[in-house]
Amino acid sequence: MLRRLLFNALLAGLCCGSLTTLIQQIEVVPLLLEGEAMLNNSGIVVQFPAPHSLPAAPPTDPNARLVGTLFSNVSIALGLALILLAGMTWHDYYSGRSRTDLFKGLLWGGGGFLACFLLPSMLLPPETPVTQHLAQHSVLPRQFAWLLLVFSAAGGLLLFAYTKRGARLIGLLLLATPQALTFFYDVNSAAPALHPADSRMLNHLEAGYFTAATLSNLLFWLLLGLICAYMCQRGRPPCSDLPEPDAAR
Repeated sequence: MLRRLLFNALLAGLCCGSLTTLIQQIEVVPLLLEGEAMLNNSGIVVQFPAPHSLPAAPPTDPNARLVGTLFSNVSIALGLALILLAGMTWHDYYSGRSRTDLFKGLLWGGGGFLACFLLPSMLLPPETPVTQHLAQHSVLPRQFAWLLLVFSAAGGLLLFAYTKRGARLIGLLLLATPQALTFFYDVNSAAPALHPADSRMLNHLEAGYFTAATLSNLLFWLLLGLICAYMCQRGRPPCSDLPEPDAAR
């Protein structure tokens, strides 16, 4: 069972990561290149760092960026596919219901989108590398805050979906955590001091980047949920290797 689970997660990661990279090349990368060109033309030199997986590649090499993005997306999709497949297996086994179908896969993907992007974005909206470079701030506080928000959102969704009334109230409180924290804490980048024209262009870029990142993340999670649900519907999915709950007792 474990070997099939890993194999199915690998297939899901390759498919979803590759398609997400294609979507990002169409929707997200042009915005990043536009921001780099605008700021360089304004006299502010900004270059995106090379991918960590390819330290020897030049920062502006488009092929290096593409390979680094593909590697990152496939790796992330593989890990998240393992989590989704394990969750679907647990759901099918302990709920005693029918195996996960494509509609349930969309629900799982939508839950992942809420927990890992939409709810954390209430406190930590995605930033372009241009803004991060101009602000000259450390990314560690944002990463730590993002992890806390993701775990609270995921825990809230699980409590709300799989527990009774009392625990569901705790789940709702966890889901409300990102919005509540916006009144007390701010880990976003300070607004860089720019010429008004440059500031307007940067604000326009940030708005477009947020929209593109939201759409690409939504498509990523829905696609990942569908692929993982399909894996559970195949002839020999990991979900079918488990005995029925009544038989196990």
